[in-house]
Amino acid sequence: MAHMLYQLRTDRRVQWELLEERMKKAGATRANLHKCRKLFFDNDSNGRFRWVDRFWFYFNPTFDGWQHLFDHELNEKLSDQDFRDLNRFLCGQLADYFFSTEDQQYYFDETFGAAFDANRKFSLRINGEEEARKVCLSADGIFQRLVLDLSTWLREGPSTSNYRGILAGRLPYLESLLSHIDPVVFSVCDELPIETRDGITRAKITRGSIKNIFERAVESTDNASFDAMPLAKAVTELLMAHAKDLGDMALLYQGAKSQAGRA
Repeated sequence: MAHMLYQLRTDRRVQWELLEERMKKAGATRANLHKCRKLFFDNDSNGRFRWVDRFWFYFNPTFDGWQHLFDHELNEKLSDQDFRDLNRFLCGQLADYFFSTEDQQYYFDETFGAAFDANRKFSLRINGEEEARKVCLSADGIFQRLVLDLSTWLREGPSTSNYRGILAGRLPYLESLLSHIDPVVFSVCDELPIETRDGITRAKITRGSIKNIFERAVESTDNASFDAMPLAKAVTELLMAHAKDLGDMALLYQGAKSQAGRA
């Protein structure tokens, strides 16, 4: 699969410093840190690394690089759940590994396109297969990842602005999801189904993210310089424009306004 030419923006040395700091806090040994550093910078895989470690730490995190990893370097076969996780990584979850927002937006655009397409082929082939599989995230799953990233950014604050915000500039994509998602995520009922109708996506996680976005969007403008705030307002305005087609969405918004003390 051909991909758009793109120059990665992530500063690999800064990225490693952040990863190393987190691993130290988690109790990683000096020997383990050394092996991870060698993998990250030199692609030295002399250690017990799973496919997911090889993916996160790959020294050439481009589509061509990752395709080489899957085609020639991995002996491990990815399960269907592994493939779903791989979809999520390219849908904003690489923020958790300090990839720059710009790189994540590029990965997203190449993988999911400009608008939702249930038949779109994934951006990488796995397990030696000749053809790429279809993207396995449903509209509900993609919607959740996008609003969850924004909600997390709002909670974490400006310190994570280099890694959060994949949704910025992608509101048309978000809008393309709205006619496909399960409106149960906008319900104001105390009890929700565990999953949306795709049978996988946790409804409460999506609703919690939406509520946080709404609450922050109607708060004081004291933090207006924080890039996540205008994005939260833009997402709120987009959803409100489609409120009549999104179940209890208008009621959920009114509840958020009351929670923020602006009713």
